[in-house]
Amino acid sequence: MKKCNSCGETKPLSEFHNRKNRLSGKYSQCRVCNRKRVREWCKQNRGRVVDLTRKSYLKKTYGITEEQYAELLHKQ
Repeated sequence: MKKCNSCGETKPLSEFHNRKNRLSGKYSQCRVCNRKRVREWCKQNRGRVVDLTRKSYLKKTYGITEEQYAELLHKQ
């Protein structure tokens, strides 16, 4: 059992994500509170999320950076 730092509830360890660099091996926030925090961050940083998503899509799908994509588009 572990106490969440956000909601203050004591929950089983299965309700916490793993984190190797922590002494307990778990995050200090439960999965539910962590999800809320991440969603709020994404709402506040919408432009950054879109940019990061685009960069990772280009790298994963085509193996190129954004600059390489811009160069290819310019050559067309």
